[in-house]
Amino acid sequence: MTENNINKALEKEPKQAPIYKDQIINKSLKLETVNEGSNEDDVLVRGSDKTVKFVPRSEFETEGGSQNLQQTLDNGNYADIDGGNSFVQFLSGTSNNRVTILRNENDTQGSDLTLTTEQVLFSNSKDDGNIGQFGVNNGIVSFKQSNYINGKTSLVTFANPVLLDWQSATYQIPAKPAGTYTLATLDDIKSPQNLDQILANGNISSRLFTLNDGSGQSVISPGSVQLYNPSGLVNISTLGTEISSGNKVSRLFSDSLTFDDSGNTITLVKQPATGQFRLTLPAKFGTIATTQDLPLMINSNAAPTSATATGVKGDIRIDNDYLYVCVNTNTWKRSPLTTW
Repeated sequence: MTENNINKALEKEPKQAPIYKDQIINKSLKLETVNEGSNEDDVLVRGSDKTVKFVPRSEFETEGGSQNLQQTLDNGNYADIDGGNSFVQFLSGTSNNRVTILRNENDTQGSDLTLTTEQVLFSNSKDDGNIGQFGVNNGIVSFKQSNYINGKTSLVTFANPVLLDWQSATYQIPAKPAGTYTLATLDDIKSPQNLDQILANGNISSRLFTLNDGSGQSVISPGSVQLYNPSGLVNISTLGTEISSGNKVSRLFSDSLTFDDSGNTITLVKQPATGQFRLTLPAKFGTIATTQDLPLMINSNAAPTSATATGVKGDIRIDNDYLYVCVNTNTWKRSPLTTW
């Protein structure tokens, strides 16, 4: 058959209408290019019969447009995940006592945020029984540490400042070096401690330490100790020691020793040549005399008339022939004076 005859035969055959069949998609549909649509376009969906079909957008809309929060809560106010370990619950309860709970939990520990009309509570718990909580209940702030296994609880609260007529107060935790510190209660502070117990906690301080009984004060400070009582004062410093009582003062320094009684002063001074001094007092009762006192002790005008004349032990008298010494009460001895 020639080419012309073939063309004529084809022209005589009637055209058939296209046949449309459902297209079955067994694999995920992948589109190389997706053009941007509008809010009036229909939505393609994959039906349960594995066919792709369109659904009008209006089928996804409720009356009045998208749902607001109220419409969402009307459909349910609870949702959970992980088998209910973690959940959120909004505004359950009655109109006078609504409760909102947000919980995040696993098998060993969890955290909760609870809001009611009376309180807000943050808590964290572990499977060892420990529960830490911070909350505000009826306007009162509190910190709570408890253990649901042994039933023990420690609670810190703040009293109402209006009821106690307090001024505004600020509580500060001091910044300290790394370590573990324990807060004390009033009962701990009032517990009696002796000096050994105090020094066991530390015997070094650079602070001023003052004891005051109302009539005077004793002060211990770096480089100085001042001990006071109503009858006298002891002052110990790096310069020396001073002990005073009324007008009587004793002073001990590195190079001198002074006794002062209302201006009558005895001073022992270190000798520059040797760098030392020594004073020896006899083991007896008596009065120390000075070189100025010696002429007064030797009486040249009243020699004793006999060996039993009136006299006091220690008296010395002299005349042109003898030196007389009273060796005991009313007992004299004499020594002749000779020339050489």
